[in-house]
Amino acid sequence: MSRRIPTGFPALDQLLGGGVRREDLIVLGGDSGSGCSALALGIAVRAATAGHTVAVLSTEMSATRLAERALALSAKATLDELAGDALHDDRRAEIATVALRLRELPIAFQSQPVEGWPVDLRTAADEWDLLVVDCLEGLDVDGRAPSDAAALRVAALKRLAIGREAAILLVVHSSDSPASRADRRPVTSDFTAAGALRQHADVILGLYREELYDADLGIAGAAEVRVLKDRHGAGGTIDLFFTPRWLRFEDLGED
Repeated sequence: MSRRIPTGFPALDQLLGGGVRREDLIVLGGDSGSGCSALALGIAVRAATAGHTVAVLSTEMSATRLAERALALSAKATLDELAGDALHDDRRAEIATVALRLRELPIAFQSQPVEGWPVDLRTAADEWDLLVVDCLEGLDVDGRAPSDAAALRVAALKRLAIGREAAILLVVHSSDSPASRADRRPVTSDFTAAGALRQHADVILGLYREELYDADLGIAGAAEVRVLKDRHGAGGTIDLFFTPRWLRFEDLGED
């Protein structure tokens, strides 16, 4: 059994020493609208394409919506295209081929109810190499205060990763907006439950898109992923390209 699971993004895998490690809690955070959910879903699909069993749980959308977004990013299609009837036959056939291929992947989509967590997480799939949880803020713990609940969630996810000998990718949002800073790149202190993340997360990734703050300065589609913490490596930064209409991130130069 391989100890690392590739994200499917070559530049990111190289930065992480070959991918994410089993038993690790990996955090992906960024400001609202930066595309963290899309990137996490893209990693899930690419890991499954490489043959790893993946479970994706969302607190924000249904399993059907997750599958639609996975198809959109895989087929380079808009959600409107998938829902419409105006496609040419060739394009419809292309999307259908991608849909069949996606259906055969070892990936499961599930809507994560607030009630009952973390029991549902433990039973989400019989086996998985990678679990994607989107997002931290949507998980509840017995009506506790948000700060206490968040710390409990993070610690429980780390224990789950160790117990299942699998990697867990957790999406978090910025609770403190970096808009007032000269450098708006995310830092760990921006994120919900920053203290618990520093303590329990093995890897923390920050996603940044300059065009969200200044369309005149930012290059359309340019995205930056910075390693804010890595217990196993030295960190660094890589560049990706984001196509919002397809919900798709790509390595620079990727076809």
